[in-house]
Amino acid sequence: IIISTGPQVQEVPEIVGMDKNAAKDLLTKHGFTMFEKKYLISGEPIDTVLRQEPAAGCPIGDGDKTIQVILSRGPLQLPNLLGMKQEDAIAQMTQMGMSLEKVEPIFVGNEAQLDIGKVAQQKFIVYDDNNTPVEYVPGDVLVVSPKVILAVYMLNETPDPAAIENTVPQGAEEINQ
Repeated sequence: IIISTGPQVQEVPEIVGMDKNAAKDLLTKHGFTMFEKKYLISGEPIDTVLRQEPAAGCPIGDGDKTIQVILSRGPLQLPNLLGMKQEDAIAQMTQMGMSLEKVEPIFVGNEAQLDIGKVAQQKFIVYDDNNTPVEYVPGDVLVVSPKVILAVYMLNETPDPAAIENTVPQGAEEINQ
């Protein structure tokens, strides 16, 4: 006769605050695997574990022993996007972990043909604890992701203001404040 004591249960070790490689080694040692869910801008060094799921101390049976982690991307130095094509600026922002709040058009005549579609102004905004916008400039270093507003040169073709006001370019997220 064999008497079962039930499935093997093991507690998840604490890895928050550890370097990614040390965390992976500790999890592997205890029979767990690590899944890197995403990276966030933070004041912690690059590749530091910011969060884990399931949390430390949670019991896990013989099933899926994957621990999902969110890692630090480190602080963010704001780039200068002036003069870049709109799509290149958005791609760079996305790669750096920033999101585009909106694009504001600056309408110009035919004499500015070479600047059409290029970033003319940029605003990097972080909302403080009172939900008050605080603006930063290129070169500033942040530990949170800012919302970005770009002003882009567009050819003046007598646009419909209502159509422009709510336009969100492809690749941008629509933000509701």
